[in-house]
Amino acid sequence: MAKQDGNAANNAAISSWIHGYLTGMNDMTENITGQPANIIGYTAATAATVEDDLWIFFDNYCAENPSDVLHDAASALTNALWA
Repeated sequence: MAKQDGNAANNAAISSWIHGYLTGMNDMTENITGQPANIIGYTAATAATVEDDLWIFFDNYCAENPSDVLHDAASALTNALWA
């Protein structure tokens, strides 16, 4: 995963994209169910832990699936959280 290259700008861009993807999934879920969604359980109190857990998931996913793209990993995370 790009985070492993140590580039802070890349890390910030990837993190922002991941959060945007998850926000979109939350919005889509709310539009379908009529109920607010927060699939990663993000709150101000859990922000650091959630961020660490996201990187761990993505690092592990990318190590196991090196030919996949970021969207594939985000989709896998969404499926795991909804399971």
